[in-house]
Amino acid sequence: MTKHCRLLDNSDTFIHEKRTDIRVLDLFASTRREPWSHTHQENKKLLLHPPEERMRRGQGKSTSNNRKPNKTTPETRNHTPVRPEHHNADEPEDNDLKRIFMKMIEDLKEDMRKSLKEMEEKTNKKIQDINKSLKETVQDLKTEIETIKKAQSEGMLEIENLDK
Repeated sequence: MTKHCRLLDNSDTFIHEKRTDIRVLDLFASTRREPWSHTHQENKKLLLHPPEERMRRGQGKSTSNNRKPNKTTPETRNHTPVRPEHHNADEPEDNDLKRIFMKMIEDLKEDMRKSLKEMEEKTNKKIQDINKSLKETVQDLKTEIETIKKAQSEGMLEIENLDK
């Protein structure tokens, strides 16, 4: 975990992880559209060190005095190198991206399962509370009905006694 992440609280860490997930998805999508845009090493570098982090470290700056001078002879400079075919070179990159993407999907599924389980538990608790409240209300109504019946029967007895 980076020093930056350790300083953050849980919600900030969660946001940072989600930003990383989004960055991986963007990277995965960009490699699908433009396979020539990033090499395998560049993708790993992007995944391990996000652009914001590189800028904080000062690695994002490109200065001319950092560059090595071109020491090739003029004859070789004009010569275009023959490029080998890269059809198999993309497979490890694809496998890495697929693995990362599948891990993200599994994490998302797990988060959704946990969320659904929490919602189910909360709903069941509310249902239990409502059922308990309804039982108490029904019991109160039964008691009130019994009280009314007793009062009615006592009233009928008084009326009968008054008629005699």
